Amino acid sequence: MKHAISLGLALALFLTGCKAPAPAPSGPPEAAESLSPVYADWSRLTPYETPERAEVYPRRDGPHDTLLPAPDYGPLVPFPGAVMTTTWYAGERVTSYLYGLMTLEGEAVVDPVYSSVTLLTRWNRGDTPDPLPAMVLTRYTGEKDPETGEAVFRSALAARDGSWVTEEVYTFDPDLQYGGMGVEPGQFFALRDENVLVLLDPETGAELFSAPLPGALSRDSRYDALWSAQAGDGRVTGSCYDAFAGQTYHPLCWTLEGQAVPLPEEVTQVGRFSQGLAPARNGGGQWGYLDANGAWAIPPQYSYARPFENGSALVRGGGFSLISPAGETLVGPVAADTCFQRGGCWYFLGYSGDPGLVLDENLQAVASPLLYQTEYFLLDGGWITLWKDGVQSVVRGAEQWPLPAGWEDSQLICAREEQIFLTSPERWAAWTPQTGALAVFPGALENVDRDPVTGTGCCRVSLPDGSRRLTALDGAVLFDGLPEDAVPSLLGGLCQLSRGDSTTILSPDGTVLLQRYWDDGMD
Repeated sequence: MKHAISLGLALALFLTGCKAPAPAPSGPPEAAESLSPVYADWSRLTPYETPERAEVYPRRDGPHDTLLPAPDYGPLVPFPGAVMTTTWYAGERVTSYLYGLMTLEGEAVVDPVYSSVTLLTRWNRGDTPDPLPAMVLTRYTGEKDPETGEAVFRSALAARDGSWVTEEVYTFDPDLQYGGMGVEPGQFFALRDENVLVLLDPETGAELFSAPLPGALSRDSRYDALWSAQAGDGRVTGSCYDAFAGQTYHPLCWTLEGQAVPLPEEVTQVGRFSQGLAPARNGGGQWGYLDANGAWAIPPQYSYARPFENGSALVRGGGFSLISPAGETLVGPVAADTCFQRGGCWYFLGYSGDPGLVLDENLQAVASPLLYQTEYFLLDGGWITLWKDGVQSVVRGAEQWPLPAGWEDSQLICAREEQIFLTSPERWAAWTPQTGALAVFPGALENVDRDPVTGTGCCRVSLPDGSRRLTALDGAVLFDGLPEDAVPSLLGGLCQLSRGDSTTILSPDGTVLLQRYWDDGMD
């Protein structure tokens, strides 16, 4: 059950920080420029001691060991309860907790009974993650697999506001989601009864598709099987990759009604259907495209192929090319080492010393500052940062902007929508390259993150006095005077402070909604 554990691990890392001694109470910090920070009185955060380590959160209507749907919760957020295990993994200490759910007012609606609570995210073409209206609640059943001896976990899909919840009958395997990088629209898969593949609607929890997998694909610890499933154009496809054998096998295709679509015998892998076609690979490692009936529409001839989008698909064979659904070459082949799409533009890049090719959304070549032998990194929002001749700049489409004066040696943290975020040891800035606007704020910017509940951006800043603060993307202070040894983050507009020995959740006015201290007996 490595996958169920990995879901819990991701949230456990999100909800805990590095262990350090609790800070001494300090006075209110000075207000930053014209902003009005919220100050929390940290003298209230004193450890509590009771023999039972009792809860400190108020209850709505008594203890519950499952989520009871209700129309008036509002957004629900996970909170940690008792420590389950503390282990060392890859040289780092990893602690697992049980999690409950509470309202933004601090009312607990479910006791800490879940092994993990995963807030689902939709990836918007790989540029920016957006929250989905659902969450996965995973619980240890108290049973062990009779063959492997591994713990058995079951999950439910629930609305983030608790208005609906499915039965706890699913296994949510991250490998099932194509690429394992969040959830694409209409692409949330799970297993039911161990070997029934289902497609779930994260808006309602309804099963949109279900079909039993062949016996060889049922969950089995004899090999490390990496699965992927995709849905599109009224078809569901799936493949299984055996990491030990180093090969992909068992390509599958169904209609949404669960009827199997036969595939050619030589097919070993099949991708997502779009615009009536799906990329598929044969036993010789060549890719082509299948039609909705499972027949070859474009014969295998490429070493790489992607699904069609907006009338074209990226393939590789003698270079990168863009082809039409009829198999006609629209662009290429281009002798490049890599090709990717960002912000509506196609970039063909390599290392031969010649200028790279950049195409706009109409597949027309545009002038670009990107050159071969240039070091670059991809950012959210279609931005690219690059270094050439020791000078750092940002690129989007055919336009390039050097970093603003006085910030040439600063660290580029990330991009969000139209802004680039820069930091130096004593100040940070939100920069809009198109307009040249530069908003400067005190402190060093540690990171730019998103509230997993609301999706709004936030900045974590460390100040010269050692304290931390959380701000909005425009620099407006949300929480101030935060202790140096606690890692703060936003959770539904609340401030979550994670220490190695405690977790505290504060409301925007500084009220302590939750306070948990850990005593797991480990140094």
